[in-house]
Amino acid sequence: MTKQTLIAAACAALLLSACSNKEENTTVASSASSASMATDCNHPAVSTQVQQIIQQAIATQSQGFINKNDSNGILDSDKLIAIVAQLGINISDVQAGKMPHTCEAQVSINIPENVLAQAKTNAPLLQIEAPVDVITKGIIGSNTKFDNNTLSLPLNYSMQNNQFALTDKNLNGVANLLTNALMAYAVRDLLTINGKEVRREDALRMLTKSAEPKPNTASTPAVVPQIKQVEPIGEQIPTPPADVQMPKEEVVPAESQPAENANAQTQPETLTPPDSKPQSRITDNDLDNARQANDDATQNIKGAWRKIAPEIQKDLVAEQREWESKKRQSCRSAAAKGADTAESRYLQMQCDTRMTRERIEYLNGYSID
Repeated sequence: MTKQTLIAAACAALLLSACSNKEENTTVASSASSASMATDCNHPAVSTQVQQIIQQAIATQSQGFINKNDSNGILDSDKLIAIVAQLGINISDVQAGKMPHTCEAQVSINIPENVLAQAKTNAPLLQIEAPVDVITKGIIGSNTKFDNNTLSLPLNYSMQNNQFALTDKNLNGVANLLTNALMAYAVRDLLTINGKEVRREDALRMLTKSAEPKPNTASTPAVVPQIKQVEPIGEQIPTPPADVQMPKEEVVPAESQPAENANAQTQPETLTPPDSKPQSRITDNDLDNARQANDDATQNIKGAWRKIAPEIQKDLVAEQREWESKKRQSCRSAAAKGADTAESRYLQMQCDTRMTRERIEYLNGYSID
């Protein structure tokens, strides 16, 4: 074998070895990249970010309420913010989302029994409902569930380059609901009423005593903290009192009465309120607001669809039809829970609006803008 042949063979061997190493390195790098992508959704920052978002929302909501309504300084916002550390926040069922760099999971938020009990005890001082009632009404028509003192909701977020970002408003909405339900927990231990310091327990006793019936005596209202009623978050359903019209008693002139009955004692007329149908928990204003929100969502989803490239729209048509069918079924089920026609219509529109807004967030991922 000639010297030139040996040199050529050695060069060929070196080239083959270099190519093999390059391919192996490329494969390893690709595998490492895929593994990194697969673990992004389970990044430790997710749990921390979820807790911080809840804490920030509670801080903002409670401080806004205090600035607007609590002129007597009855509430302590720091006390409400501190509740976040007591909440049992758990994230489960983590998986990749439908869009690149997006993730889906389930969040459960357990509220300690002692926190609920204290908020319920203090609720009369703020003239609000018990926390469980506030939460139960606040999640009507939503995809949030409440069972055994625990709120459960879907979490949609993006995780790219270790940066966490929410892709819907579910978590913020639940944080606001928690603030509203647990607001009474933040009532201070020592209150200032009419320039005098009063313990919270004493204020509650005065309030309870003033509510007790006192026959044959004029009731004297107790001195209680003056604070505006908490405005509920989400869609609260007021229950107005029945408006009963009482018939007026006819007055007969004395000269027209028979002489034999002139000295007779007048018997009081027995008044019976007319029968009336129970009023719906849903007011006309509730229906108008729900209708307006639904109309807005319908217009917004049309706008989101128009921002998608035509060739991508073709790929999404079948999926969009499937979503429409699912929405109709879900909202029929929601409407069936209504106690009357008005409430059924209200629940149906709430469901439709919520699902449409969620779909808009999804479609915005395909936007060409």
